[in-house]
Amino acid sequence: MAQFEITSPEGDVYEVTAPEGATEKEALDYAKANYTPLEQTENIESATEPEKSESYKGSRLDRDAEGNAIGTWDETPIFDPVTKTNIPRVGNKLLNKIIPQPKKIPAQLKRQLGLTVRGGVEGLSKTGDFFGSPVRGVLNLGLDAKDYIARGGGDRVSDKGLADLIAGDSSKKEPFRIKTLTEAVVTPGLNYLGVPYAEDSGERISQSAIELLPLTGGVNTLAKLFRPRTTMGKNIQKTFVENQGRQLTSAGIVGGSQQFLEEKGVGIGGQIGWSLALGMFPFVGMKSSINKPIYKDRNLTKKKIKKADDLINNYEYHIAQNLNDGLDIIVASKLARDVLNISPTKLTQTLINTDREIPTFLNRYGILDNKLIKQKIETNPAKGYEPATGFSGWVSDTLSPVSTIIKKLSEPVGNRLRLHDFSEQINMKRRLEIVKPFLKVLNEIKKSDLPLYNELERNLDNGYRYKVINTLNNLNPKIIKKLKMSPEEITDSFANTNKLLDTIFTDLKEVGVKITRRGEYFPRKVDDLDGYYARLGIVRANNLKKLLDNRAAKLGLKDGEDGVLARDQLGSDEVATIINNSLKGQGGNSLQLGKPGYSKGRTAGDVTEVTQPYYQDAVHRLPDYIKKTQREIELRKFFGSDVVENEIGKIDMYASIGKIMAKEKVNLSEKSFKKLSDLLQARLIKGVVSSDPWVGTFKDITYLTTIANPYSAVVQSGDISQSANQTSLRHAVRALVGKKIAKLSDVGLDNVITAEIQSESRLSSKVLDKGLGVSGFKRVDKLGKETTINAAWNEARDLFSPKVISKAAAKNRENSKILFRNKWGKVYGDEYQAFETALKSGELTDNVRLFMWHKLSDTQPISLSEMPLHYLNMKNGRAFYALLSFTIKQLDIMKRTIIDEAAKGNVGKATVGATRYAAIVGGGNTVVELANDVGKGRNININEIPQKWLFNILKNFGISEYAWDKSLSHGSISDWGGDLWMPPGAVLAPVEDAMRLYHKAMNKDEELTVDDFLRFFRKFPPVGSPVHHLLGEGAEKYNERMDRDAGLPISDFLGIDPIIENPINLR
Repeated sequence: MAQFEITSPEGDVYEVTAPEGATEKEALDYAKANYTPLEQTENIESATEPEKSESYKGSRLDRDAEGNAIGTWDETPIFDPVTKTNIPRVGNKLLNKIIPQPKKIPAQLKRQLGLTVRGGVEGLSKTGDFFGSPVRGVLNLGLDAKDYIARGGGDRVSDKGLADLIAGDSSKKEPFRIKTLTEAVVTPGLNYLGVPYAEDSGERISQSAIELLPLTGGVNTLAKLFRPRTTMGKNIQKTFVENQGRQLTSAGIVGGSQQFLEEKGVGIGGQIGWSLALGMFPFVGMKSSINKPIYKDRNLTKKKIKKADDLINNYEYHIAQNLNDGLDIIVASKLARDVLNISPTKLTQTLINTDREIPTFLNRYGILDNKLIKQKIETNPAKGYEPATGFSGWVSDTLSPVSTIIKKLSEPVGNRLRLHDFSEQINMKRRLEIVKPFLKVLNEIKKSDLPLYNELERNLDNGYRYKVINTLNNLNPKIIKKLKMSPEEITDSFANTNKLLDTIFTDLKEVGVKITRRGEYFPRKVDDLDGYYARLGIVRANNLKKLLDNRAAKLGLKDGEDGVLARDQLGSDEVATIINNSLKGQGGNSLQLGKPGYSKGRTAGDVTEVTQPYYQDAVHRLPDYIKKTQREIELRKFFGSDVVENEIGKIDMYASIGKIMAKEKVNLSEKSFKKLSDLLQARLIKGVVSSDPWVGTFKDITYLTTIANPYSAVVQSGDISQSANQTSLRHAVRALVGKKIAKLSDVGLDNVITAEIQSESRLSSKVLDKGLGVSGFKRVDKLGKETTINAAWNEARDLFSPKVISKAAAKNRENSKILFRNKWGKVYGDEYQAFETALKSGELTDNVRLFMWHKLSDTQPISLSEMPLHYLNMKNGRAFYALLSFTIKQLDIMKRTIIDEAAKGNVGKATVGATRYAAIVGGGNTVVELANDVGKGRNININEIPQKWLFNILKNFGISEYAWDKSLSHGSISDWGGDLWMPPGAVLAPVEDAMRLYHKAMNKDEELTVDDFLRFFRKFPPVGSPVHHLLGEGAEKYNERMDRDAGLPISDFLGIDPIIENPINLR
């Protein structure tokens, strides 16, 4: 190749590269044909572009403090198709990898804010330019004509330089033209104020997306000003004024994609075509609002007509119910459609097919006819939700919370269940708080003076309160000092405990438990039956089996197909009840099997030093008694006056549910009624039966080795994004950073993370509780829960705020109030007005606490009602649900807000729900994951953020990034399913690491390293994981794997063209 010098008419000299032996004209022609601007230099800057601004250099995450690019460069030669040889890259090097500069993130955020402001302001001014373009165009045409006449004809040429040289004569000047407002004022003004401007491909794409938003909004606003009279005009107006959110989204996509295609060198036709096609994406699945004629179906059978008639009857019934609740006809109709899962179009089609019209329920004076409304309600033709069967039913029973299914079957029963859960938790917590000081006294005496404790416990068991008081009044001063309580506080703690026991006795009688009590009662329970009988020399094995068999038969239990005997299916509390009752004598079978143990008068003799070791410790027995009796009280309150007892004094679940259904006038099919009964039986009876001790210990160890570390605490902060999704970002942020009106203790959840993870008396549970506390997990979990309940509180309070707002907003608020009152009126009944009054005044009553419980239960598994049927029925199978309770609840949220809405025909609402979830929850969890990666010492690759975002959504379906890499990406679905449902291997990880450590220690050919020891401790809470990642091999191995698996270089993301097709330098 040869170098040629070419001189322009202005005297400027240009040097071009062309083949050997070419003439000057041939060299110029070659330059025209092969001219390509140089895109890249070693510092990722264009040779023809101006120097980058200081704002740009100072905020680039891929540059160091001096503005130089960071990373490794590919210096592979480029093949030149002209000379058929390889040419050194010189300045055109490909950046393979960058190392982000986190310290520049604030500067980057500031710059992005400035670019957003510029995009919005210039977009707004360009909107004005758009509407003023006709006038400006006419004026400029006039100026062009004047210039044309003045210069005597001829072409007008613009811009001097090499491009003019190639094009031809560049000596003529541009005529005066009227500039746009953006060109003349806005852009120079923003430049003067120092607002940053787009300087690379990515920034130009973003700014183009923003600039189209004001234009779209302006067109929408202008369309609203028209008042079309024809159907066509109204339909045209609808296309502009409806779905503004989708239109704005589409505008951003069109603007951004058009600029992206321009950056990639796509022609103007391709830019327009592809950007418009991509801009249609937000409207996919949306039904048109333009009125279309609907005709009667031609193939109507008797069966179809009957089905259509039933649907209209149900629709009329629900409208009548809503009108009876005080709603207007519009809201009543909408709610009826929502309940029946039908769209307006389907309803219209059904009305046409049946030749029917919806009654207005008005009398001849145009007033609501209450008599007609009540007549329609009494006919009650509505058919409820039918539960799924077969495989779908199995999936539902495995993954769907029972509360969700129960509410679909019967909303009144669903509301009762939520009230039951709340009342049980809050009242249990309050009662445990009362005995907490006395338990503290017992524990300290036990630690300091065991003989004295044993004597005190016997006096408690035998009902000698005066002896207990005497012991407490004469405690060793050292014990009193350790307790940090005054003598009066010590004796008061016992007095308050006695008062509570008396209150429990009264409450049990009031709810219908046939209870007797002798003397000054303190609960006691034999904990070791075999040892007890052996110590007394009693041989009762056969008689005990007989008693257990009789009890199992009366409860309807049968021997299982797996060989488990009916008597072995009795819970430990049930067996203990029989044991306590059997203490009447050695040979007796005279038991009142129908009553719980705490409902009998005491018949056994005094507890002595001989028998005392076989009784449960008083420190554990007292709280267990409070929990058990509170469950019985709340269970009977759940049914209220509708409770039905069988011949043995226990609640007849099926009969009691039947009475509730009759009272609520809920018409359920036989299948639905049985399903509802099974769900309640599982939740209220089987679900409260504790797993065997080994299962509880196994789950405790699982949680201890997986979530009791700082990284899991950070992950738990993702719950805050769920709060924003449930209410709004504004209310969630206010609840997060503002003053918290409600605390977690206000809803009784101080020591509850999930229904699975609660503080219990076993040693492993105490260790887990300590680990979750030290790691920060409990604190972050508490923050997330308190943010949720306070965000719900803020949203409800704002609804009834007297703050003056616009007329349109006021109308929306009134409609929201109607919907709010209708929904929560069904929950509170006669108590609703008191609830609303408390909201307005800001008083934290139990009604307000119940509202918060509802909101928290919608997003987190805080009670057994939020667990699936199979979890409740399989007391030992609950090990398979370890670490899955949160996932199950997230699936439930997605099903309720997305899938169910789509099934109703509300595709738009489902799309909004899906978009909100993906953006808020998926985005929030992605930010949390990135923060965790930084804390683990992992390199952050910007290209991986979309992938992380995707997996943060898919992980709710069990498809995590780990599961994808390990099994799904290789097609191993069975391995994925096994990993998903088998108990987590984290429990065995320390064992595996220990075996690996032992093997290396015994193998002379292998050398033990520090990393081997750190790996062994990686599952030890709470610091094992941080040490493994930061000091061990954790972060290093992750970064190596990411480097190895990295796909395309980061250059595409940064807007860098890695290959220059025609490397001809024009300098």
